[in-house]
Amino acid sequence: MITAQDARSGSEPFPARRVAGNLYYVGSRGLASYLIATPEGHILINSGLESSVPMIEASTAKLG
Repeated sequence: MITAQDARSGSEPFPARRVAGNLYYVGSRGLASYLIATPEGHILINSGLESSVPMIEASTAKLG
C-alpha cells in the first residue's frame, strides 16, 4: 500500500551523485533513476513518471 508520504518522496529532490565509474544517481528521494554516461551517449534507467522529468534533467545538469 502506497501512503501519502511515499507519494511525496517520489517527487522530493535528492542530490545527484556518482555511484561508481560512469554510473550516477539522478532520481528523487523515493524513486531511483540512474544515468550511465558513455562517449556514445547516455542511458537513463527508470526514468520514473513524466512529472519527474524536469527534476531528472536538473540533476543531470548539476553533474555537468
